[in-house]
This record gives sequence, C-alpha cells and structure tokens, in this order.
Amino acid sequence: KSSVIPVFGLEGKPCWVLPMNYHCHTCGSKILANDAHLLHSLPLWMQKAYPVEAGWTRKSQQFQISRTVGDVLQAMDEPPKDYDMYYFVADIVKKNLQAQYETDKERYESSCQHLGIMNDAEPFASYKDWFGTPDTISGSA
Repeated sequence: KSSVIPVFGLEGKPCWVLPMNYHCHTCGSKILANDAHLLHSLPLWMQKAYPVEAGWTRKSQQFQISRTVGDVLQAMDEPPKDYDMYYFVADIVKKNLQAQYETDKERYESSCQHLGIMNDAEPFASYKDWFGTPDTISGSA
C-alpha cells in the first residue's frame, strides 16, 4: 500500500511524491525509486525531475526535503553527520507553514470583516485542507 509523502521546502506548502519500488525480475531484488544510487545513475535531466536531491533522499518514507532545503544544509560549514539536523530543518519548515496558515487565515477573516460579510462567508479552510494532505489531493498525481 502506497501513500503520498510530503516534500518540505522553503518555497511554501509542500509538494507531494508517490513512493515506488522497482523489482528486478532477474535477481529478485527490490529498490526504492528514490534510492540515491539509482537517482545518481540517471542522466542529470532525469535527476532534476525529482524534487529531492539524490544525496538527500531517505529510506524513511515519512517526509523528504526539497532541493532548496538540501542546498541550505549543504552550504553549512559542517554538513550534518546524521539525520538530527534533517529533522531540525523539517520542524522549522513545519513551523513556518503553520505561521503561513495563520497569516492566510487572519487575512481572509480580516477581508471578510472589512467587506461586512463575516457572517455569510465560508469558514476558512482547516489546516489539513489548506496544507493539502493526501486525502485532499486525491486524483492529482
């Protein structure tokens, strides 16, 4: 059973990827489609189609980080030696998204109040709907 995985970036809301496995019929081995070795073996133009730099792909399928976040981590004087920094950056991105949601909600409610339609306006989307979770983006792959 597959589910989409968020790719957190500095650009705003996450994009989503669908994890896949390749199965070799000759030797029987399986490999994740986002495996760093597999991505590195592809031509550069194909690598760029995937929103995560090959060196920052992870076996854990909870989330990924975008090329821009990977670039920030790589620009650090001492790149992280484990994934503690990876989770640290993901938490920063998640907090930024929460703040962006709150700002968007305040703007919406403020404009409804300014227009005098607060009582008749649709309520602002829940964070889950605004964020674009897998169940709200079904059919868009």
